Amino acid sequence: MRVQAQVVLRRGALEFFACFPGKEHESILRIDAAAEHVYQALGLIGLTPGHPPVWNAAKEEYEPPTGDLIDVAVEWEEQGRLRSADASCWLREIEYGRMPFPRPWVFGGSVRLEDNSLAAGRSGVGIAVVDFPDCLLCFSRRYSSRQAELWAEANTEAIPPTQTAVWLLLRPAAPRELRVALTPLGVFELNGRFCTPDDLADLVGLARQMDSTYVQIVHAGRVLRTDVQAARAALCGAGIAAEAVRFVYEGAAD
Repeated sequence: MRVQAQVVLRRGALEFFACFPGKEHESILRIDAAAEHVYQALGLIGLTPGHPPVWNAAKEEYEPPTGDLIDVAVEWEEQGRLRSADASCWLREIEYGRMPFPRPWVFGGSVRLEDNSLAAGRSGVGIAVVDFPDCLLCFSRRYSSRQAELWAEANTEAIPPTQTAVWLLLRPAAPRELRVALTPLGVFELNGRFCTPDDLADLVGLARQMDSTYVQIVHAGRVLRTDVQAARAALCGAGIAAEAVRFVYEGAAD
């Protein structure tokens, strides 16, 4: 599915990857289509919405969203050539100064107002990178929308000039290869890059949403068993069931 959009921002902290009119000040793209039309088109390609993050007043935090998973990519023309990239390539983690790990987005589906209109069409909240209770698409992992706690910024060098016409490519999520190792320092590496337990737990959880039998292999090499135990505990603390991860030592599994 292709949705027409336009680059409106190339620098600064973000609340959205793509927005509908009204939220351009913290979004890389502005979507030209109406929120209702995007919602309906996603349904026509077989995707089922769930709900966006829901505020839990008792816990004072957002509960995770639900919904089918969607891969988001962009396509644009540059100097006569057609270019494309995963949405993650246009983002940069503020803390680590690097692109985030590619991951699918959740079709939260926004919420219906009393007149049955879609809240995202009123608020402008489209594809969010932080928690918004009326977003159309969002991440499964919780990210605060407080200005001082925003985690992502625009990856300026990768984004074409403002006003560039862009196609958003939205399709049912496909499994991604996760090559995970536990280093002798007791930290995770995913596809050769440092990975926090929270990020790894999120990605494994998404993989298991697509395939309930998925088990993540973690290559531990010559890592001490005590470090493996600590790593396993960190993943469990991040919400991953013990049976979802299998550590492998020098060709043998635990």
